[in-house]
Amino acid sequence: MPVAKWRFLDDCHQKRSRALYDGDYEEDEPLIRELIAVAKELQAAVEALGPVEA
Repeated sequence: MPVAKWRFLDDCHQKRSRALYDGDYEEDEPLIRELIAVAKELQAAVEALGPVEA
């Protein structure tokens, strides 16, 4: 995945942490839609790696 998408995921994590610990939350539907899309892309990339062999 491109670095920009990892940064986006990190930004979402930081916003979630602020919401959880500081009560600083504003619903942002476009951000949530993009987060879902990037998460699905990451899931597909992980699944494409195949099973982990012991």
